[in-house]
Amino acid sequence: MSGLIARKLGSGKKISKLLMLLVAALPIAIVQSVSTQTDLVVLNLLLISLYIVLVDSGENKIKNIFLLGLSLGLGMLTKPTFFIFSIIPLGTLAIISCKNVLKLSRSGVVIILILTLILNFYIRQNINLFGNILGKNVLVKDDANVNAIFTVSATASNALRDLVINIPVPFFYDAISNSFEKAHSLLGLGLNDDRITFTLTQFSLSRIIYPQEDVAGNPIHLLLIVFAFLALFWRTSWRNRRPVLVYGLTMLSFVLFCAALRWQPFIGRLLMPFYVVGTITGGIILSNYKLGRIFVSLSLIVSLPLAVLFVLLNTSRPYVSYKHFLEKIPFPVSQNFLVPQAFWERPRKMQYFNPRWYWYEPYTQIVGNFVKSENYTVSFDLMDKFEYPFWVLLQERGLKFKSIIPEEVGSKTYIISTSLEPFEDKRYNTVCYATQIEYGYACLSKRKTN
Repeated sequence: MSGLIARKLGSGKKISKLLMLLVAALPIAIVQSVSTQTDLVVLNLLLISLYIVLVDSGENKIKNIFLLGLSLGLGMLTKPTFFIFSIIPLGTLAIISCKNVLKLSRSGVVIILILTLILNFYIRQNINLFGNILGKNVLVKDDANVNAIFTVSATASNALRDLVINIPVPFFYDAISNSFEKAHSLLGLGLNDDRITFTLTQFSLSRIIYPQEDVAGNPIHLLLIVFAFLALFWRTSWRNRRPVLVYGLTMLSFVLFCAALRWQPFIGRLLMPFYVVGTITGGIILSNYKLGRIFVSLSLIVSLPLAVLFVLLNTSRPYVSYKHFLEKIPFPVSQNFLVPQAFWERPRKMQYFNPRWYWYEPYTQIVGNFVKSENYTVSFDLMDKFEYPFWVLLQERGLKFKSIIPEEVGSKTYIISTSLEPFEDKRYNTVCYATQIEYGYACLSKRKTN
């Protein structure tokens, strides 16, 4: 898809192929391909949306707008961050079609109708339960995802942390960390200001690029995007403005992302649309310069071997066990992570717990307490949203439950929660299990009957 988009944006065959390979070598995308997250789905739906817009600019067919509305609706249902990045295809459509008011109006009506049909249940549910369209805790200070303050300083802080976390700092680590803290003091914010930082997380620079699905950095792709931004100032007029347009909308979506959402350690996977579309458009912009074309080629030369290493050594499903060389190479494997083993050396169900191994025993014990009943529902309240492995364990035992949100919990609902302290509520019978390390508790609760 990235190669097709590059061609539609006016790049030559050679550059398109280079960019296609460079996108395929994106570190965070490689490690996400073996995870249970939905970020790659969001990325692909966004790329499909952008491609449809570029195709429609030449064809002007109603079927393209129908497909655009469908991909946008599915993306919005998949993850809320899609709303922010949908600015890229929608902004491109609006600007390309601005001179054709009839086409723009028709497209807008069709897209709105399709989005209404797709999101109808989602919107009605949120209004009934929370009183607003977007759902619980929207723009509330204690929300774990949305910033509690909306200022230029807060946006700048998030932008700096979101970008710098991609760059490994093997040397002068302490000096650079101190400089980063001083830069934040100039912004009038702490480095881990709880108003713009995800709950219970601390920002820190990375010494190496670690091939883990939540924290893998993308330094080469980031440099390409930054150099493309600098290259824009060397030329005031562009024969082909579309790459510049889409690049600008990508930068705008990044700024809005930083203004709306708190910094979090796993920010890289949420920002995959920024890195992919930024790489495609940034590469096309740089290809207008001889040195730029050389840089794109060098980026690919460096990225491909790194991509192979990420495939072989990703911590979720590695082909090579770390135990063979861990004593000789000091990988930063903390107690929060298992020493990664080759995927054929561990049972499949245990591999789902590779990112958070300490939940395996508590989750298994929780599932062992379930009583099979078709009349019961289940509701999750997990501090780190690590839900998918629960369903794997439930399926293994042949248990099927309908999942409901906490606001719909009734007398015939199992509540599964994880937290730093055991869940306590006199209205519920609760059993809790601690993790093997000092991390938290997994609890199963059921409302008491009179």
